[in-house]
Amino acid sequence: MAHSESNASDARDSNPDPITGAPGSHPIGTGIGAAGGGIAAGAAIGSFAGPVGTVIGAVVGAVAGGLAGKGVAEMIDPTVEDAHWQENYKTRPYYDPSVGYDEVAPAYKYGWESKTRHEGKSFEEAEPHLRQDWDRQRGTSNLSWDRAKEPVRDAWSRVGGTSSRGAGAVTSAAAGQMASGSRELKEGETSVPVVEEELKVGKRAVEGGGVRVRTEMQEKPVEEQINLREEHVRVDRRPVDRPATAADLQQGLRGDSMEVTARSEEAVVQKDARVVEEVVLNKDATERTETVRDTVRRTDVDVEQIRDADTGRSSADNDRNRA
Repeated sequence: MAHSESNASDARDSNPDPITGAPGSHPIGTGIGAAGGGIAAGAAIGSFAGPVGTVIGAVVGAVAGGLAGKGVAEMIDPTVEDAHWQENYKTRPYYDPSVGYDEVAPAYKYGWESKTRHEGKSFEEAEPHLRQDWDRQRGTSNLSWDRAKEPVRDAWSRVGGTSSRGAGAVTSAAAGQMASGSRELKEGETSVPVVEEELKVGKRAVEGGGVRVRTEMQEKPVEEQINLREEHVRVDRRPVDRPATAADLQQGLRGDSMEVTARSEEAVVQKDARVVEEVVLNKDATERTETVRDTVRRTDVDVEQIRDADTGRSSADNDRNRA
């Protein structure tokens, strides 16, 4: 019983092809092919045999379409695509330092997955449908379509084009040959791809050093001198011996009073604020040339003749003799 459960678990983990039973299939691609032109084409072919033929043709078309969709999807490795864009996102023209890769990743995924759903169409032809479905496919991304469009286009263009032949699917090897523009191999031929890397240097804005200006109020003691005037009332008594006049009698007998007020000055403090200096901030831009040194790889093909132990001749010589 435990052995049966283990086999069932292995079958689920291996992701078997629902049509061929082979492990590692792409059920999304298979489903897309089956639900697309495969069913319609099979049903149309079967219709020549009447209603029963229509049903049989639809089933056959679903299988053929599933194989075609499977071939398209198997050309795309999501892990490779995600690693590629995670490494190259910062080199793209639309890169925004404030937007992390996790925010853009759903757009890249939407691009390479949409390529299989819109097989045979250009990006411009599929763009209205992509725009309409973006809100449902965006996942955790907060990017609007206007900002997600270019990453989607990048991922779409990177996976290249595919085509199907008859009711079969394009294999991964044939798709690689078609993408590279090489001819299809004849029976008995084997190709060795020669890969060469190219160095592309871009640039992006980074935060450098700057100046921070802070202001604070400081107090310092100051002093000024000023002359102040004060009045003091002084009373002097002087002895006088003269005849009293009528005015003296009138004033002295009437009992009048007299007041003399002494005045003084005090200091008055007033502060006036004045701008005595300005600190102006500006930036000067300079350009410099930097040499970027790196290494690029290229496949070197070394052809070695293997000689026959019995005859001492190489396999190429034997082929010529047989010819």
